Amino acid sequence: MGYAYVEQKNYEGSLRAFKKLRDEFPESKQISEVHYIIAKILYDNKRYPEAINEYSTFIRAFPTSKYRSNVYLERGWAYFEEGNYGKARDDFATVG
Repeated sequence: MGYAYVEQKNYEGSLRAFKKLRDEFPESKQISEVHYIIAKILYDNKRYPEAINEYSTFIRAFPTSKYRSNVYLERGWAYFEEGNYGKARDDFATVG
């Protein structure tokens, strides 16, 4: 359902659907992807403080995820957009 909302550009509906999935099925095998998608939707909609928070939660919860590099890169850009250049640089350096 969340993906259908994204395709319709209904980002609030998408966020609600993915957050519900996250909250109701925290042990799902795809839970790291759900967290990443939530952060990505927030980032893509320029909701940078919320995205930063979600990316930070992701990093703590899933330190070995296949999305790790993307998360650091996107959080770095969110920090950059917020004018926090030091934290942006640190995240970019983590990616390499």
